[in-house]
Amino acid sequence: MDIRAELEHRTCVCRKCRVLLTEDNKSKSRLSARICKSCQAIYMREYRRKNSKEYKAYCQSRREGHREEYRKANRKHYRTHKEELILRQRDWRRQNVLSRVRIQKEKRAYPANQKCELCHEVHKHLAYHHWDDVAPHKGVWVCMKCHRACEIIDGPKVDGLIAEEYRKVKMAVDHGC
Repeated sequence: MDIRAELEHRTCVCRKCRVLLTEDNKSKSRLSARICKSCQAIYMREYRRKNSKEYKAYCQSRREGHREEYRKANRKHYRTHKEELILRQRDWRRQNVLSRVRIQKEKRAYPANQKCELCHEVHKHLAYHHWDDVAPHKGVWVCMKCHRACEIIDGPKVDGLIAEEYRKVKMAVDHGC
């Protein structure tokens, strides 16, 4: 074997992108010893996307089996990044409080007669059910029982008396009646 062939044989290059592998960019995975870190990351991202259900199930079972390890790691992460996490939490609260205030202002008026707009019964407390986060004025005031029904109805197709009434009111609100 000539010197050049022997030198190429001894130096490792990534099988995918042909980059020279060093200790800094070499993947630590034993299954992919001749792949660089960036190619390994791309492969794993694609693998997790293709096998998302199986990967989620694996992660869930791993968390359940190693619950105490995860708790320790979370506590350690919180201790080392406490200030950053508190600032992020404050920013999130500020942003979401402002959006909640905006939604409160844009809601339709609370019914003076305290009647549910679906079952037409008088209730002490009514909940505001809206189906469009961009347009919170598109919503209805409903009792808790009807609110649960609305949440279910907005999911898969459901039939029934409350469902029909809800769809009628929803169409009326959408069209500005």
